[in-house]
Amino acid sequence: MPIVPIAAIAVGTIALLVSGRAALKLGVSQAAGLSFSLCAIALAVALIPNEWRIWLGGNGAGDPLLSYLRGVGLTGLFFLAGTRFHPEDLPRVWRIAFFATGMSALGGVVMVLLLIRLASAEPGPAVLTVAAILGPSVWIAGELSFHLSKSAAKPIASARIASASVIFFWVLVVHFFWIFQELVARQASRSAYLVVGSYELLKWVLFFSAAYWIGTRLLSQPTNRPKTWPVSIRFLVFAVLAFGFAVFALGQLGAFVWAYLAGALFDRTKTGTELSESRRPLSNALLVAFVFLPIFLQSHGRRVTGVGMLLLVMGIALLTKFGLMRSAALWGGTSPSEANFIASATVASGETAIMFLGLGMTRWLIDGPTYFAVLAFALLSSLLAPVLLHFTGQQKDILVSS
Repeated sequence: MPIVPIAAIAVGTIALLVSGRAALKLGVSQAAGLSFSLCAIALAVALIPNEWRIWLGGNGAGDPLLSYLRGVGLTGLFFLAGTRFHPEDLPRVWRIAFFATGMSALGGVVMVLLLIRLASAEPGPAVLTVAAILGPSVWIAGELSFHLSKSAAKPIASARIASASVIFFWVLVVHFFWIFQELVARQASRSAYLVVGSYELLKWVLFFSAAYWIGTRLLSQPTNRPKTWPVSIRFLVFAVLAFGFAVFALGQLGAFVWAYLAGALFDRTKTGTELSESRRPLSNALLVAFVFLPIFLQSHGRRVTGVGMLLLVMGIALLTKFGLMRSAALWGGTSPSEANFIASATVASGETAIMFLGLGMTRWLIDGPTYFAVLAFALLSSLLAPVLLHFTGQQKDILVSS
């Protein structure tokens, strides 16, 4: 077992826990403290010699363990984010989620074409890069809600549901893109695209329909019978089994979607409600460490080049994403101040960017500039989101609570 990577992640987890608790004591969100600490750790890892990074990563032998930990962290963050999904909010915010998904799709098409035409990027890396940039973080939006007043309930609900809608759209895009890419390589006929596409879509529909039906039945069973497990335990056992089947049937991206849905269902239990309403500094620090720290140690010799151009591209990407989400919120019927608030809450990519980046790394599609661009965007956007939310939250009736 690679001891050095485990020790490195343990040290990083302690640093994240300390920064998160310090942020809470200072009256700011834990997400802000964790993001600041992640940026500091990333900078420190980038400044050390490449030989040291390889050693911290286990000299290549630690890659399976690091990838496994990243998967565990992503699953946990999506599950925790799902516990804050409240279906009763859908009727009043569905328009915002609809327009957010549409604007993200439109902006994504333009960005993919620009990357292919201007940067001579291959379609696969271009789609992954755009998905990582435009996909919002569902976890950060939930964490930021702890420091908002009750008047911000609707905007933060809009941000959470819009983030989930946009992420699931890009998950489907990436999944079907890779399916069709394989058909292109085999020079398949048009009928093959229709058959394979219908088959894949049917798998997704059947799995989530069946999982939702079984999950709701487990949650609705009476618990006053003797010698029966608590509802929460029974549901968690089912959720884990369903997650394993989702990995096999739908792939890792589909399994992460199920983790979010399982969290939303788990919120119906008393334990789930308590989990969604608690700040969980230890579990947040641990899961965030599992998501981000392994990716820091898996640069595999990639180096930062063109720092100025990298910062320029990130700035343009941040402004573009903010503008798309703000426009979607305005078309969804919100006021300008609420639109600024929603755009600020959805500008962070966070764990979503790492999810797509990790997928690209497993397929050896991510080169040095793309790796650092996506990673830097994930960190910078996560750091800026609490800052933007603080300033936009001062407008009109949306106030950040002390």
